[in-house]
Amino acid sequence: MSEGSLSPLRLNLEPDYCDIIRFSPDNKAFISHLAESNILRVFAISKKQSPKSYKHFDLPKLYSKKMIGFEVANCGVYILSYYRDCTIIITNVKGLELYRLNTEQLSLNECILSPCSRLFATRGATKGIKLWKLINYSMDQIDKIENFADLSRDQMVKSFAFSFDSSKIAFVNGGNSWKICELLDITTGKIKSEPNVIIDSFLTLKGLDTDSHTNKPKSRDKKIIKSNPKYVSQAKGKRQLESENEEENEEITNGKTVLVALAEECNCLALLSHEENGGKNLSLYNILNVMVIDTIFEGVKEDGLFKMCFYDNDKYLLIGHKSDKRIYVFHNVSSYKLKIDKLSFKKKSNPNDITGNKKLEEEISKMESLIKRLSSGK
Repeated sequence: MSEGSLSPLRLNLEPDYCDIIRFSPDNKAFISHLAESNILRVFAISKKQSPKSYKHFDLPKLYSKKMIGFEVANCGVYILSYYRDCTIIITNVKGLELYRLNTEQLSLNECILSPCSRLFATRGATKGIKLWKLINYSMDQIDKIENFADLSRDQMVKSFAFSFDSSKIAFVNGGNSWKICELLDITTGKIKSEPNVIIDSFLTLKGLDTDSHTNKPKSRDKKIIKSNPKYVSQAKGKRQLESENEEENEEITNGKTVLVALAEECNCLALLSHEENGGKNLSLYNILNVMVIDTIFEGVKEDGLFKMCFYDNDKYLLIGHKSDKRIYVFHNVSSYKLKIDKLSFKKKSNPNDITGNKKLEEEISKMESLIKRLSSGK
């Protein structure tokens, strides 16, 4: 993509300004949140690159509180907006309210939709994250939204991310230990009533309660508990819970950003963590043995990193930066290394297949030369 091929468009929103932008799934429109008006404005993208050709309309304002974020479902059926007071409002693309709920997490910090649009997860001031599923939804109505599981209720969660196929979710606890849970049944594709932990970096590294054959935590490791709607009132009072979680929550939100991303093939995990001195570390892990494959940078004192994801079949790792308004693109060399290991294992398992092994050798040599070229910076 050469510089000359880019044709940027500038739209004047004065006296307001935009702080969040999302594209529609078909890329025929983009939705922006106007910070001062606290409304969503939809811009229809036309072929003519002119500000006058971009028709727009405002979705109705349904709540007086400040919106902190919104997500557009990949199915194109609904828009989910969320607010600091734990309110979530789901509307159709025309702004008609379909469902409203309160997550009961004291204050809401983050809400992420799964790529399949059937699930979403929320993280707030209480410990853990809540998983929600939509039941029988369409353009006109949503029958029910159910909180079917709570993850890591004994610790604060710093960050979480869904896998590309929505079958798994990865989240980071205190001490930068991470876990991966399986959400969907592989054979049927149905949502599990009790998601199970399949990878626990702390247990695997410490060698505690793990299966020697699969290198995964044993089934008796019950870190996930079914949701209890009376959790806050039963366990502790609101003020007591707020005071206990205040220190941990401040650490998460005030500059000490932790980000996690799962590769599309679910063989690699990227973790952006922070040190006590304020430095940032970006490492890529092999999910099977939770060992570090590559460290992209270490000890870098940089604030403003807020979004991270894999792109283009795991070829690249993208990180968004708020302060300098840039997107940093890194070559994901780790994916090639994992593919080489996979092909090498396949080659060893079929020693008599001469024709197939030659093709595997060619693929391995191509990837090795590519890794050398990328490592040299050419």
